[in-house]
Amino acid sequence: MATRFRLRSIDWRFVLGLATVLSFCIPLLATPRAFSADVKTLEKTVNNELRQGQRQMFSGKIDQAIEHLAAARKAMDELAAADPANSRFKSLENKYKKLAKDLERRAPESAPQAISAAAKAQKPDKDGKLPGGLVRRLEGLDRSFAQLDEQFEELAQDPRDALFDFMGNALSGAENEMTSVLKYYAEEVGADHPEIASRKEKLNAYRARYDEAAAARSAQADAEAAKKGDLTRKAKALGEKVQNLYDAHYAKFEGIYGQNILYQYATDAAEKVKAKIDAVEKAAIPEIKPVLAEIEALFGDSAMAVDNALHAIDFPPADRFGNRFEDLKRSVENTAKTRKAAAQWIVTQAKTQGDAVGAKTHSAMLAIAHALDPDNAAVADMLKQTESAVAAGGDSLEGIFFSKSPIDPEDPQNLTTQFAAGDPIYCLIRSRKSFEDIFKKDWIRIDVAIDGKKIHAQFVKLHNADDRAGKTLLFEIAPKPEDMTGYSDPDIEYGTSKPNLRQGAQEMTHHLSRLDPGDHKVDMSIQYYGNTYAEGSFTISGDGFGYYADLNKKAGEAMTGAVTLPRAKMKNPGLEKEMTDLLKNAGWDPVLRLNIVDMDWWIDRVAGGNSAEKSRHIAAAALSRDGNGYFYKKATFHKDRLITGGYGPLYISHTGDRIEIREENIDK
Repeated sequence: MATRFRLRSIDWRFVLGLATVLSFCIPLLATPRAFSADVKTLEKTVNNELRQGQRQMFSGKIDQAIEHLAAARKAMDELAAADPANSRFKSLENKYKKLAKDLERRAPESAPQAISAAAKAQKPDKDGKLPGGLVRRLEGLDRSFAQLDEQFEELAQDPRDALFDFMGNALSGAENEMTSVLKYYAEEVGADHPEIASRKEKLNAYRARYDEAAAARSAQADAEAAKKGDLTRKAKALGEKVQNLYDAHYAKFEGIYGQNILYQYATDAAEKVKAKIDAVEKAAIPEIKPVLAEIEALFGDSAMAVDNALHAIDFPPADRFGNRFEDLKRSVENTAKTRKAAAQWIVTQAKTQGDAVGAKTHSAMLAIAHALDPDNAAVADMLKQTESAVAAGGDSLEGIFFSKSPIDPEDPQNLTTQFAAGDPIYCLIRSRKSFEDIFKKDWIRIDVAIDGKKIHAQFVKLHNADDRAGKTLLFEIAPKPEDMTGYSDPDIEYGTSKPNLRQGAQEMTHHLSRLDPGDHKVDMSIQYYGNTYAEGSFTISGDGFGYYADLNKKAGEAMTGAVTLPRAKMKNPGLEKEMTDLLKNAGWDPVLRLNIVDMDWWIDRVAGGNSAEKSRHIAAAALSRDGNGYFYKKATFHKDRLITGGYGPLYISHTGDRIEIREENIDK
């Protein structure tokens, strides 16, 4: 009874549930061991059958080898059914296919069909799943496609060659991968499998897109090459032009650096500056500017930009012309800057000089400034004011004036600035300030230029204190012989440019006699430390100027008639006797008179400054006579410094040129 009661108490729903669970779990626990054992056995069977078939084939027993091949095929089919995802199946299948091909090559003619039938691989049913190796390759292709998409987008923003080449390599890699897929899996899953076919189609689209881009890049490269060739030809032509312009004109800009180059408030100096600027603007700049504009349009506006552009087209470094381009460009720019700077300097000086310079000088200078910079309003205003002052009579008696007849300083008449060859020329100087106030010495200096070229300055020594304190001087240029008084006037003394060429009429007619046929301009001025106190000019024209050569001879005779032995500036009878004895010993016979013409000894030093004394010297003029008449020469005498501190004996170190003296002047 007890037993029966317990049986009736059992919950049958629990029993049925437990049975269900056990029926599900027991196969799971048992199957892996059995499945694993069957798979291993099948793998060994396939391997054994393939090895036996290979041995039989090598032994020449083809029929037996075919039987082992068929047995291997059967075991492989069972293996594929038992384990569709078997990792060794692919390797076994490759061994199988190799043995089948070897047998076909070795089998008799009656055997191929049997071998082929035995060798047909049964595609394992993997529930529609692709082989793992194929899946991995397709996934690799997808990654390549994603990379290509990114590279195409990057290429649109940065079309550099390196990126395009990298894309080409990536695309070739993807194509190689597709070739491998078809090689190893087309027979197994079919070349038209959707997973393979879709990627083939996508790969072909990438290839078409890449080839299209390559064609566009090739066309662009061809266009750039053509452009490069055109630029190279133009660069070569422009380089030659720049070099020719540089050689022809660059030196003409010397001194024009974009700043003021006028440093004297004088019309002749200002005219020279203006002429220099006008010359380059007329002869050089019109040729230079079009070439500079063409270079700027093609290559850039600086030396660096031009040379970088030339480098980009592989233009030879030795032929690059950036520096010459910039030199010419700056020269052109500096010319305009210098023109304005010089005009502004004249304005500043006109304000600074004030009444120290007359209205005529201001007017002449401002007229030049206005020609230099017509847009300068200050120049225009000041010029208008000075012109009004001149018109009102200011400066009417100041300047350098000329006439064809002797001029009365108190009442100058018949003044002119136009002369013909053969006309006598007289000159009156009226200074703004006294000569003594200007030069602070007993002489005055007159600057002279013929056709813009300076000749030796003309010096006139004024022995009379009233003349030095005055503002007026008659200066002889080319007077008639009977009017020449300058060389005989005891109150004035013309300077000497050469031993036998006295300044004044003799030197002026010397230069006039050498003029070529045509028109010539003579400028004269009194200037000192940048200030102009009187100035004037005249023009002389003619087919020949021989008249002035004859006049020059008469001026020389007049000068000779006025020559006397230079005045003594030191009296030392003992030294004079020593000098006379030395001259006589040197062949001077006789020595009629001797004047020491230096005020004291000159000290000669070893290296200038306060260095050690080397010697001392002094000059004297000695009068003598020979068969041609009376003359004098200047001689220099030296004494060398001795170690003891004293001086050595006196000796002659230099003898000057012969100067003729008329007999009536030997005692003057």
